[in-house]
Amino acid sequence: MTPTRAKSRAVFIDRDGTIMHDADYCSDPKQVQIFEGTGAALSRLKKAGYKIIVITNQSGIGRGFFTEKQYRAVEAAVSRQLGDKNAANPRLEWFSKPHATMMSIFRVRF
Repeated sequence: MTPTRAKSRAVFIDRDGTIMHDADYCSDPKQVQIFEGTGAALSRLKKAGYKIIVITNQSGIGRGFFTEKQYRAVEAAVSRQLGDKNAANPRLEWFSKPHATMMSIFRVRF
């Protein structure tokens, strides 16, 4: 008998213009402005058993406009503003594409 893996439900959400106001090539945590109601909506999804996965194309890294360290600081600011303080059970999972080209494949395992 082959063991079955439990399936997880997930929501994939873009960062810029969906969770936060779009700031061209956002590289400074001070530029992060979360849309009103986003934290509450994500909390409802999490409580309903969904994994919340933020996907974001960050071609500014590949183009040399900002560093991955700067990107991670912005990512942390988004999480903080959404109230994601529990490192043991984070509200958000992040997948970013730091390349300058538009082609990408995200592979996610649950």
